[in-house]
Amino acid sequence: KHLRLHHLLYFSANPSLGADSNPNLEILRFVLPIALSDFNFYEPRFTYINLGKNDMEAMLWPYYIICEDLLLVLSASLDHAMLLAEPSSIKLCHTEMERLLSLSRPLLHRSSSAWESIAYYQEMHKKDIPVHSVLEFQPCVSSFVPSSQYAKLLPSITQAGGNPALIREFFQLSSVPFKCQNEFFSKEGLDEFCRSGKLFGQYGTYLPPLSLEKRKEALIQFTNAYRSQNSLQLLKKKLSFPADLNIEFFRHSSILFMYLKPDFQIHFVSLSESSLHEAFQDFFSSLAEPYNSHSSAETIQILENAIRKL
Repeated sequence: KHLRLHHLLYFSANPSLGADSNPNLEILRFVLPIALSDFNFYEPRFTYINLGKNDMEAMLWPYYIICEDLLLVLSASLDHAMLLAEPSSIKLCHTEMERLLSLSRPLLHRSSSAWESIAYYQEMHKKDIPVHSVLEFQPCVSSFVPSSQYAKLLPSITQAGGNPALIREFFQLSSVPFKCQNEFFSKEGLDEFCRSGKLFGQYGTYLPPLSLEKRKEALIQFTNAYRSQNSLQLLKKKLSFPADLNIEFFRHSSILFMYLKPDFQIHFVSLSESSLHEAFQDFFSSLAEPYNSHSSAETIQILENAIRKL
């Protein structure tokens, strides 16, 4: 039987009033791994309330799970619960839940095809430019490999929807008129590329490993492309984030999480929430500090050293 799980999240309209950390950030910390997982039946949505954590603890049954013919209500401490099975009550709960969901906003955007992934990504860049900062395991493949070479390297263009135009669509994104202030990538990502020729990040994930000769060519192209931009920064400290997850921080209001899946699909979690935006602004500002990342000049020097060692 097909399962669909609707999760209604309540973001605080006044997170600064929280006693400890930002409660919205705490919600995101628990939900994001599930939202970016392979659980295609999971549909998180969010709305805003003026209640804080302490207010929720004063409510009788603040949490609930509604099934087809059962209702489970839980106390704030999760120590007590009641299971209800009266049909008319369950029907009323379904009706009310549908109303609440209609007033909420989707937290997660899933793409069902490569074309849908490209279209959504383009739309994000068109409506919310410029991008302020990017955090990636490795930088975008378009900085390493020209579109013509990318198409030749793909094992099967048909996997991308049966039309090479997908490749052109993707590489057109690099010509969108925005300038990123900071592009952070990991030492692990650089080392992995130099060792194996494997690219990660966006559609580079779907390429086979590059040969040693092509590896060197790609790294030279990448270094020359960023030599005068003063935006590329190699992280000093090891951050625990996967190779198939990218984070883009837009200057105005949005944060975009991208999780790359097989079959040229991407899961997006797009947030436009002021308190979370402020939290990630602080996070990216701290990444730019000298104790967390190399300067752009130092990063170029490290890349040149890596080229010489290939």
